[in-house]
Amino acid sequence: MLCATDERGQQLKQRRINGNCASGFVQFFCELGEPSKMVMEACWNWGWLCDLLGEIDEVGQVVLAHPYKTRLIAEAQVKTDRIDAQTLAKLLRGDLIAQSHAPSAATRVRKHLLRQRLFWVRPRTMLRNRIHAILDRQHGLERPAAQKLFQSTWTDLAQNAAVAVHGGLALA
Repeated sequence: MLCATDERGQQLKQRRINGNCASGFVQFFCELGEPSKMVMEACWNWGWLCDLLGEIDEVGQVVLAHPYKTRLIAEAQVKTDRIDAQTLAKLLRGDLIAQSHAPSAATRVRKHLLRQRLFWVRPRTMLRNRIHAILDRQHGLERPAAQKLFQSTWTDLAQNAAVAVHGGLALA
């Protein structure tokens, strides 16, 4: 939801951009007629929107509001996009926005890559630990002399041997 106010705080226009399409944002800010300062709450998808708004000539500055420190919105009894947009506009006019740090696009890409790697490494580690636990419970299993389970000799063992587990099931 977008809400534009003038320097006296009077609402000039308000619009919902369906699908967050770039052309809708460009049209809204072009209709205002002059460069505008805009504020948005930091939410899960703020990065691409902040980059998009920064490329629009009619947007002079993009301010990223910290959602928890913007107490008027965080503690509001009635929370709607329309009311939140009006409140943010009033706070921006009074220079009362608790700003959140906005890292560069390159930094956000690196952080996203690290988060994705962490997302995949955690289950891999859990799986390896589970395999170690299953093998450790097999007292009669003859193991190769390799130190690490996931080196080639252990991988060959896992592919060629069936390991009995509780309930009569077998891993192959």
